[in-house]
Amino acid sequence: MRLVVRVGAVPAAVVLPALCFQLAVEWGSGSYGGSLLFVHLLVVVVAGLAGSYSLHEVAHLLAARRWYPAGTQAAWQLTVLRVSLLTRGVPPVRGARALVAAAGPLSCVVLGAVMAVVSAPTWLWAWYLCHGVFLLPVFGDGITVWRYLWRHCVRRSGEPGD
Repeated sequence: MRLVVRVGAVPAAVVLPALCFQLAVEWGSGSYGGSLLFVHLLVVVVAGLAGSYSLHEVAHLLAARRWYPAGTQAAWQLTVLRVSLLTRGVPPVRGARALVAAAGPLSCVVLGAVMAVVSAPTWLWAWYLCHGVFLLPVFGDGITVWRYLWRHCVRRSGEPGD
């Protein structure tokens, strides 16, 4: 698999509301002030936001390398509204798209759950656990997974002879 990286912006649609939420939580608790708040927010953004999205996309890439046939090209697309791994080339085997789509959010959810159990500081675990929402059928990963499940599991269970 050949990887081509396209450079762009971190999704503003994710960064701005996330920062506002984190700022509200920190200010509301009254536990931080001044420069300590800035440093704390910087750590949360780098380790939480950037780290979770990096893990999410790298998990897609690793799953694509495992499940997509040789000759498939992959490129990261970074725009104001999204970060995604695009693939071109030989069509994957049945179910591979759903596995690759689920790998990104599930890797973050698993790490977030582990971090929550070991009591990771500063709500970092929540940033990772929140990637579970990408499995809802309104996001690209969720649409891919749910479409596969509908076509190959739900619909077939009602066919005669099953």
